[in-house]
Amino acid sequence: MKIRSLRLEHFKKFTKPTRLEGVRDGLNILARPNEEGKSTLLDALRAVLFERHSSRSRGIKDLQTKGNETAPRVELAFELEDGLYRIEKRFLKQFRARLHCPDGREFHDDDAEEELRNLLRFSKPGSRGANDESLGMWSVLWVRQGDSFDYRLADSAQTDLRQALDTEVSDLLGGSQGQVIPEAVGKQLLELVSEKTAQPRGRYKQVMEEVESLEKEIGNLSSRREDFSETLDQLEEAQEELRRLAAIGRDKQDREELAAARARLAAVKEIESRIEAAAKELELRRLALEDAERKIRERAEMRERADATRKEAGEMEKSLHGSRSLLGERKRIHEEKLKDCRRAEAEVKEAERELARRRRIVDAVRIQAEIRILHKTMEGTQQSLGKLERNRKEAAAIRATRERVEAIRQAAGALDSIRGQLRAAATHIAFDLKPAGRAGIEINGEPLGPDTISRHAVEVTTILIPERGSLTIDPSIGDRDQLLLKREEIERKFEEALADAGARSLSDAEEQFQRRTGHLQEIGMARKEIEIRTSAAGLDPGEHSSLRDRLEERKAILDRSMEELALQRLPGKEEAQEALQAAEALAEETGNRRDQARAALTGPEEAVRDCQIEATRLEERCKERSEKLRTLQVNLAEAETSDPEEALRDRARKGEIAVARQRDANAELENQRSEETSEQIESRIARLETVIETRRNHAANLKERIASLQSRIEANEGTGLDEIINEKTQLLALRKAERDGLDRDVRVLKLLLSELHKAEKEAKEKYLEPMMDCVRPYFRILFPLTELQIDNEELRLRCLTRKDGREEEFDILSMGTQEQIAVLFRLAFAELLVKRGFPATVVLDDALVFSDDTRIKRMFDILHKASERMQIIIFTCREELFRELGGHPLRLVRDGA
Repeated sequence: MKIRSLRLEHFKKFTKPTRLEGVRDGLNILARPNEEGKSTLLDALRAVLFERHSSRSRGIKDLQTKGNETAPRVELAFELEDGLYRIEKRFLKQFRARLHCPDGREFHDDDAEEELRNLLRFSKPGSRGANDESLGMWSVLWVRQGDSFDYRLADSAQTDLRQALDTEVSDLLGGSQGQVIPEAVGKQLLELVSEKTAQPRGRYKQVMEEVESLEKEIGNLSSRREDFSETLDQLEEAQEELRRLAAIGRDKQDREELAAARARLAAVKEIESRIEAAAKELELRRLALEDAERKIRERAEMRERADATRKEAGEMEKSLHGSRSLLGERKRIHEEKLKDCRRAEAEVKEAERELARRRRIVDAVRIQAEIRILHKTMEGTQQSLGKLERNRKEAAAIRATRERVEAIRQAAGALDSIRGQLRAAATHIAFDLKPAGRAGIEINGEPLGPDTISRHAVEVTTILIPERGSLTIDPSIGDRDQLLLKREEIERKFEEALADAGARSLSDAEEQFQRRTGHLQEIGMARKEIEIRTSAAGLDPGEHSSLRDRLEERKAILDRSMEELALQRLPGKEEAQEALQAAEALAEETGNRRDQARAALTGPEEAVRDCQIEATRLEERCKERSEKLRTLQVNLAEAETSDPEEALRDRARKGEIAVARQRDANAELENQRSEETSEQIESRIARLETVIETRRNHAANLKERIASLQSRIEANEGTGLDEIINEKTQLLALRKAERDGLDRDVRVLKLLLSELHKAEKEAKEKYLEPMMDCVRPYFRILFPLTELQIDNEELRLRCLTRKDGREEEFDILSMGTQEQIAVLFRLAFAELLVKRGFPATVVLDDALVFSDDTRIKRMFDILHKASERMQIIIFTCREELFRELGGHPLRLVRDGA
């Protein structure tokens, strides 16, 4: 399909008849700013082709112009292989549809829409209107604004693409008979294994379970037989070990060694306790000595800190005195600068008050000028309103509208046509008579005029000749009665059309229409004058009723300003501006002086602040040092009172002597320590106790085990385990043979089904190769050295393979890249459909919005290449950029423009 023209009226924002012109083969571009109706054109295309003309869905109601209930109308001309088609639709009111075919046929309403669906291969829309499913392939080819990022095919679009796929795959697999084989194999396989988990089922599962049960049962029986043999061996071993344990006789020897170890432990522990007590005493004497020495050191350090603190406090007092003197001098300088700053602030306030007053005077002068303009505008508006009303009355009095004049023209044309037909079929009567010979001659009772030289007779005509008789002429016209009736009907319609327009003739109606058009133009001019005057007055265009309110408001504001400014009259505009400029200059000058004064104040302020901070810091440090000195002096006095230094030194000397004596005593005790420690002896005692207890428990356990084994042997004797095992082994061999056969059947069926599916997949891939051939040239222009992988089932891109072998899923690519790939696949889809005889045209509304400079130029190359094989229409708001695309520019034209 190739679009040729589009006309719409009362469709969303297009209230007046508007045409899309200049649509050619190949690449077409409509570049208009935002909000100028590009997306509305695509809505109109979708509506006129795919929506039902009689629909009253919400989407159809949204096609009406806001605030206007006029029925939307759309006309589209498009071309197929057999010629040019025209489809017209009117929605919501007096809805209708009409399809003109190149062979002269014409379809109406539902018949027109059915024929359109057959031509363009889409489905009937539902009650809620057309959607992607009903549009089929057109949902992929016609891209709305914001929908260009994805190209997933609706089911109906996939159906269009798979129609050829199903045929070719079926042929490659042997036609309908080829489909029976996989079904039969799959059915047979499902009798043996489940579909989802591939687990055994039916007889296969039963045999598997029987084999497993028999193997488990034989294993249990074999284990029982092995256990019986092993039990006999264990009984013999246990009896032999019990005899050997009784023959050793180690209990008496181990008990004597245990008693000796316990006696030795008591002696060792006594000497160890004495050594431990001596070590504790040595530690106490050493602690007492260290305490005395520590207190002597601390007291000396306290005296040194007190002397240092006293010296620091004196130096800080001197620094504090100097800092206070410097602070006083800096405060004096700061006060002088502060006074200068306050004087400058006062001057600024006075200048600002004067500036504000001058500004108000200038505003008042402006309002006064505005009032004069409003007076003048009101006078001009009243004149235009009078002109508008006069022409409105004149136009209303003339009934000859464009539609009525056109109806008269059509009726006059039809009347001329029918009269021509009657004239052509009538009998021609010629009168070649001298003037004297015409006297008394009558035609159908009417005298023959002196200028009548001929007459066309359609009905029976009687010519009376005085004194000679009459002639009767009955013309032989086959459809005379029908022609006469048709002429009467057309004459009646012509008279009714004249009466409806209030005209005497066609020329009179056209003259009245021209006068009415002139009055309407005068009305338009008057309205334009009102709009211009009201806009110049600062009002919305045409809001002339607000002029008087605006004038009264301006007067009230001016009176209030004059009263507040205490003025009897206002100065001229130039005088007011000069006074304002002088006030602004003075305000600027005083502001500069204030800024200079503030800047001059900054240094003294910072100096005073720094000096105050330093003085405060010195005061705090002096206070801290004095407090610290008092604390040290008090602590030193308390220490001397509670523990005099001489007593400390005496205690230290005595402590040294006591520590030396205790060390000698500890050395003497250490000489008495045995080489064997109490821990070693205790470990030996524990070992002997464990050996004796273990031997006793082991003998008891052996006796108990012998009794248990004897009872098990008695219970299992004579059960016939060998005979049962032989019988079960033979049955197991039979079941394993059956299982192996079923295993082979499953493997064979799986292999056969896999090969059939593989063949089907290869056939599908072979069919998809034409689509890949379409998209690869575009793809290599945009992404050099990059391969693409297609999902054969969903007919969409799965991932990209970069030149380094790295795969990137489509869903994780950037929005710009996703959009570019989606456009490529739409072009390839369209090219494939065109090759297979589908009527495909691509429409892109504001696509490629996220493409960078390099990618957009490559996309332009691709679009230009694709347009050689199909028609492409692009709507865009980026006029400068899309000039480089090189497409044919389209125009939006209003009828009559």
